[in-house]
Amino acid sequence: ILNKIIEQDRALFHLINEKWTNAFLDEFMPFITRFRETKYILIAVVLIWVWKSRLRAVKILLGCSMAVLIADVTAAHIIKPWVNRARPEYSEPHVRVLGQHHGSPSFVSNHAANSAAVATYLYIMVPAMRIIGPVLAFLISYSRPYVGAHYPADVVCGVRRA
Repeated sequence: ILNKIIEQDRALFHLINEKWTNAFLDEFMPFITRFRETKYILIAVVLIWVWKSRLRAVKILLGCSMAVLIADVTAAHIIKPWVNRARPEYSEPHVRVLGQHHGSPSFVSNHAANSAAVATYLYIMVPAMRIIGPVLAFLISYSRPYVGAHYPADVVCGVRRA
């Protein structure tokens, strides 16, 4: 059964990474997945939010930070070293890598775990984020196999981990 799951995971990866592509997504997915490019937008949104909401925003930001800390440490320092699955760019033929190469193991996706953790926290604490948070978490998670960084199962288990 495990071999069948891995085979289907690899097949879905190749569909996302090689077949379900277009010029717009080739630009958008690397942008949505790289924090160094999106950080200025996030920082601006957070500063405006803190300026308008003051203490409530600070409390929610601290909660989001704790959610990311727990998800990231669990994914990067416990699960990844234990499973040690090679990333698709090193174990699959014909992978489109849109962005930087990674040296860490593939399973589980930190991006998926972190974005799902924040989306879940915001879903509970900020009713206005009940649509935006999950949509952003989905886009970030989908971007990972699209850019060639993770298998779909890495993403699904990262989201479930959160």
